Amino acid sequence: MNKTDKKDVAAAPKKSFSAMLSAIGLPRIAVGVFFVAVWALLAFWESATLFSVSEQSLFLYTGHFFRESMALPAGFLSWLGTFFIQFFHYPVLGATIYVLLLFVMYWLTKKVFRIPARWSLLALLPVAVVLAYSTQMGYWIFYIKIQGFYYLALLGTIVSLLVAWVCLKYKGLYAPVVLLWMVGGYILFGAYALGSAVVIAVASLVDRIKGLYGSVYKVSAAMMLVAVLVMVYAVPLGMYEYGVYTNTMLGHMHLLPLPVHQWVLGNAEVFPNGIFDYWIPIILLPVVYIFLALLRGSLSPEKGSGKADVYAVSQVAMLVSVALFTWLYWFGDENFRIENKQNKAVWEEDWDAVAEYAMDVKNPTRQVILNKNMALLRLGRLGEDAFKYPDGSADIAHPGAVHLTQTGGMMNYFQYGKFNFCYRWCIENSVEYGWRADYLKHATRCMLLSGQHKLAMRYINILKHTLFYRSWAEGMEKYVENPQLIAKQQEFKMPLLMYSYGDALELDDSYVEVYLSKSLSTTFTKNDAHIYNEAAVVFALVRKDANLFWDTMSRYISKGKLTRIPHHFQEAIILFTNLNKSVTTNIPIDFAVKSRFESFINKVQDHKGMKEEEMAPLFVEEYGDTYWYFYFFVRNIKTN
Repeated sequence: MNKTDKKDVAAAPKKSFSAMLSAIGLPRIAVGVFFVAVWALLAFWESATLFSVSEQSLFLYTGHFFRESMALPAGFLSWLGTFFIQFFHYPVLGATIYVLLLFVMYWLTKKVFRIPARWSLLALLPVAVVLAYSTQMGYWIFYIKIQGFYYLALLGTIVSLLVAWVCLKYKGLYAPVVLLWMVGGYILFGAYALGSAVVIAVASLVDRIKGLYGSVYKVSAAMMLVAVLVMVYAVPLGMYEYGVYTNTMLGHMHLLPLPVHQWVLGNAEVFPNGIFDYWIPIILLPVVYIFLALLRGSLSPEKGSGKADVYAVSQVAMLVSVALFTWLYWFGDENFRIENKQNKAVWEEDWDAVAEYAMDVKNPTRQVILNKNMALLRLGRLGEDAFKYPDGSADIAHPGAVHLTQTGGMMNYFQYGKFNFCYRWCIENSVEYGWRADYLKHATRCMLLSGQHKLAMRYINILKHTLFYRSWAEGMEKYVENPQLIAKQQEFKMPLLMYSYGDALELDDSYVEVYLSKSLSTTFTKNDAHIYNEAAVVFALVRKDANLFWDTMSRYISKGKLTRIPHHFQEAIILFTNLNKSVTTNIPIDFAVKSRFESFINKVQDHKGMKEEEMAPLFVEEYGDTYWYFYFFVRNIKTN
């Protein structure tokens, strides 16, 4: 390189940060990465959660179902949301549809608010808010009463954007369309129609102020905004007063289909502080769109530069804001995810997977443990492996009380032969939350195995009007026609063996594990089923009741043709005989168990004087797979 070349290079101006971002097409790349990442997370990382969402919903291809949906404000939106939720039955398909609709929302946002390509990251802000509305749900998927909840914000926003597009593009239609939308849109889409009318009125006023349609329209646009605000209050009130909707409380009329009426009004006394986070996205959505309406027509499509480089800073800030907001509101509790994986695997009869998932969490909830023990019992490994998995009683990541009777108790009741209990909770939950696919499937199987075939057929006929449960229902129908086939079916083997002792409907107070452990370990019957007696011993061990253990162990030995005592039962025998020297037994103990117990006792003596919670971390690696560790160090077991 000669001197002249060096001089030219030195004289060349450095590219601004803004120019660099534009050169690499950051907005376009970031948008693409965002949608691909969301799809991958939903389709694979959250696949079991999406499946659970579909199980907690029900879409029927019947006129009665449509009319029932339309009985509430925004009934059509709920009907649409329920229609789309059913595709989560196949998570990859459901995630694809959901993300495609998110992209439609993004594209419409750009068009309606005239956002140039170089500012397209702005259009991701409302997308992130709507995504947060859905992915923050967590345990609410079992409790929320509004049908189609996962899709409500997305579909309501898309339809509102379409109406806004017409109003803002064809100014002559603005007033009549908005007024019609306030009334008809409220019936179909509820609060989303009301909120979008306000956004449209603000955007129209901004257009007039900026002279896009001439200054003569400024006064009329301002008056229209006032009229819209008045109608936001008056339309729901009028429909209530004139009896259009007679099954909705007045205080809910302005909120449906927003879950605020359930989250806030229904639970304010239960958790006044923890609930606020759930409806922040609902508040932010109209705020973001009003912000975009104020910016309408102000963003330059031309590339900019300069020392301040406001464009580059704003692009990075928006990208960070979208990523951070999405991450913060994405419900990330690992126990919740594992519970959903286990529930999905149970329906698929993949019992090995149910047990393996319990290894993926360090501090499990009781549902994870119950599901794992249920799977091990089904696999014939409960006495050998029950305490080899991480154990505990982690708090459930939800501001209110969460009971297994809503989340997983029905499956446990069914597998342990408590058909009446399972069916009872199907009915009670359906009264509170409406019929769901999960409830109908459990009710069908309970009635089949209880011999109530006509009642089972009632639920089968309902499921035959669905898209993805029709084949399952037809599979159950063959057992109604040929009841002798039930006993030969592998999926019914364990429930029938557990059921053989009888099934009285008692009081469980919503505490599934407490009731099951008491019932199985204290009910002495003529049941010779080895699987029943094995479960009774393990429940006695979980209760840490030595007397109960000896009672259930005696029955287990006398009723079974044993060649060897399971590993954990041997551990319990040597532990309880050492804790109570007056108890003697001739039950053989493996040398390896004796030797390991001696080393365990020696290590305890070495740390004498320490508190149990201080000793636990020192023992978990070497003895965390023993009943001794569970007995001494796993404390405060909460059963829900």
